[in-house]
Amino acid sequence: MKVVRAELTEHVGGRPDAVQRLLIARLATVSLRLTLYDEKFATGQAITDFDSRVYAALHTQFRLMLREISLEPSDPRRVARHETTDDVQLTPAEAYRRLIHG
Repeated sequence: MKVVRAELTEHVGGRPDAVQRLLIARLATVSLRLTLYDEKFATGQAITDFDSRVYAALHTQFRLMLREISLEPSDPRRVARHETTDDVQLTPAEAYRRLIHG
């Protein structure tokens, strides 16, 4: 889990905000659970219907959280651009759109 946290922290520029820290913590936990299921599947242990459903749900959750944290590495210039005083005049919807779409 420490490796996953470190890699994701680096991915977001080394200084995650509060939301990114929460996502990184959750991603690390889900990643561990997926790894445990991968090992179970790889060793030929009995796989129940419940296992399959949990694995699918974890995988979906993992994929969606990765999308939230951004699949592209953080660009420090992008972060700096969003911290300017120009953003004070934006509506919350416009600020969110700019943050997500650049």
